[in-house]
Amino acid sequence: MIELLTNLFYRLRLPNDSEMSMELISMNFYESLRQYSKLILGKIEEYNSKVSVDFRNPKITIEHIMPQKLDDSWKVELGEHFEDIHKRYLHNIGNLILTEFNSEIGNRSFEEKKKKLNTSSLNHRLDVITRDVWNERSIKEHQSNMVNWFLETFPLPDQYRDRTNWNTQTTEKTLFSPLDTEAGDIAEGNKPVELHIFDDVIKVNSWQCVFIKFLKFLKDKPEYDFDYILDNQLEIFRRDETILKWSSLKELIDSNVDLTSRYKTFDGKVWDKIKDLNDDVLFIHINISASMCMSRIASVMEKLFLPDNSIQIKLK
Repeated sequence: MIELLTNLFYRLRLPNDSEMSMELISMNFYESLRQYSKLILGKIEEYNSKVSVDFRNPKITIEHIMPQKLDDSWKVELGEHFEDIHKRYLHNIGNLILTEFNSEIGNRSFEEKKKKLNTSSLNHRLDVITRDVWNERSIKEHQSNMVNWFLETFPLPDQYRDRTNWNTQTTEKTLFSPLDTEAGDIAEGNKPVELHIFDDVIKVNSWQCVFIKFLKFLKDKPEYDFDYILDNQLEIFRRDETILKWSSLKELIDSNVDLTSRYKTFDGKVWDKIKDLNDDVLFIHINISASMCMSRIASVMEKLFLPDNSIQIKLK
């Protein structure tokens, strides 16, 4: 699997144990991994206890040991630097466990939480209830245990645990089409340098530039029905205001001046950089992600029956 990932065009890889440890120690685990945090902690629980976790049970939730709101007892518990500790570690993996009664123990004191956790059937509690206090040292010790358990629960093969495990060999830059199945994923996080349209090679430096140059090519070629694109924007782009005449754009920016930088001409200019404004001047909505750029171009290609390899992009 690792070899397959590293040899893909966009070089996917798995972090080694050292990289994973550093990320887990520093990241906002609770919020950054909100969709997966319960699964991850549940799998750690299963690894340690050898008992399955009922992920569908709504009572099983993630508990902040140091609560999200500090009362006086918790300020004393954490010590003189309670504000800094709370800010730094609240959502850290070192302050989290899995419980069956989150709502019941929310803001209770540490002693009260320990008593309730002592009745829990989940293994996670054991690293908490044996402690006399819950302070920065306790959090960091629990953090270290959680990180080690994570690495044991989701292990890499031994030969990759300490390696960069990616392909560092240089390869020729590869072209891809907006109609490729994974075009959006390929584009995200990368920078385009060339837009190939049939035999034309156009230099580009951003995804908005790719979109503008693509539309300009179609507009300048009489064999393509550019009016069809203008008249069917909702169907093609899923919004009516992707390409606008000056009069329509003026109405928008009169009501919301922040939209000014979100529209550019085929020459890449915003409206206040143009001397002669009239309805012959068209403006293109360019506040888009790389994947959205691919989606919009692919939709136009499908509507105009352009072959897959007629439009291709080279990445930096």
